[in-house]
Amino acid sequence: MSITSDLDLSAIVKTAIASLKVKLPILSAFSTDFGAQVKSVGTSLTVPLIGAKLTAGAFSGNYTTDASNSVTSTKVTLDKSTDSGTGLTDIEYADSGLQILGDYLKEDVYAVARVVVDNALDIITVANYANEYVKAAASFDLDSVIALKTQAMALGWDRGTIVLNADAYANFLGEYVDAVTFTPGQDPNVLEFLGFKIICYPNLPTTETMIGFCCNPISIAVASRPVAIPPNAKAGGTTVSVTTEADSGISLGLRSYYSNDTGRQIQIIHQVHGAAVGLTNGLIRIVWSDQIGSTSSESSLSSPSSPSSPSSKSSLSSPSSKSSLSSLSSSSESSLSSVSSISSISSISSNP
Repeated sequence: MSITSDLDLSAIVKTAIASLKVKLPILSAFSTDFGAQVKSVGTSLTVPLIGAKLTAGAFSGNYTTDASNSVTSTKVTLDKSTDSGTGLTDIEYADSGLQILGDYLKEDVYAVARVVVDNALDIITVANYANEYVKAAASFDLDSVIALKTQAMALGWDRGTIVLNADAYANFLGEYVDAVTFTPGQDPNVLEFLGFKIICYPNLPTTETMIGFCCNPISIAVASRPVAIPPNAKAGGTTVSVTTEADSGISLGLRSYYSNDTGRQIQIIHQVHGAAVGLTNGLIRIVWSDQIGSTSSESSLSSPSSPSSPSSKSSLSSPSSKSSLSSLSSSSESSLSSVSSISSISSISSNP
């Protein structure tokens, strides 16, 4: 018989989902749809690209004429099926109680969410996203962020997320803590600079010399759903409960059953998920070696006095950095209102 009658599994899953904001902040870099409807692997969903609406127009004066824009979206196929589970025996229950199952359930939520993220990162390739910024990890610094901001504005967006591998993030953080004052209460896991959240994700792909990427959520669509279980599993006592965390809107499915053969109560987080390319000009790959004969390298985007040596460090107090910062604020409005910039991100790539 089930040994979880005194365990509030829904509350545990909600707490675990809420913790993803801190444990897995990279999720905010994408346009996500983690709905509550159970689905089967292979199902396709339409995911809105949040951040695609970059301009507004003057009021026409007519309250009944439809002057709205269509929702920009892309299709995501739920082609991956991922689960992570934990079993608790009757003896373990007698020795340790139910709390151990609750603790492991939080780890299962994180494990599945991380696989969802890693699957999305696999589509960041030269073939899908042509824009790149060339910089060695050991020399990624404040001026690099200024250069990326300039490049992003030319593409029609000016804020989002910069995700770096451990080496690039460590070098950036070393300069950031010397040059920028932390705000009281600021989350040390997520830095914000020039409109970009800057985070470290050690599990970034290393293919095509990538050390990170800079993106707006319009660039990648990620979808996930709880899994529909077959009738024979239900007949055998397996249940699926779906929990939604209100603040994030993320829903996860928990599959539960008791094995009479092993005497184990088994709780499994199980999701089907997928990712697709959104607007291709919404992402800039950060690479240590030019992959496409790019002109968007540190030599062309950084200020003239930016160091070329990996061991050199720049500072916000330098004249070049100050001029770069002031030029950003004066040019942002014209860059974002440019018709050519907006049209450059108007096409949606097909599901890879």
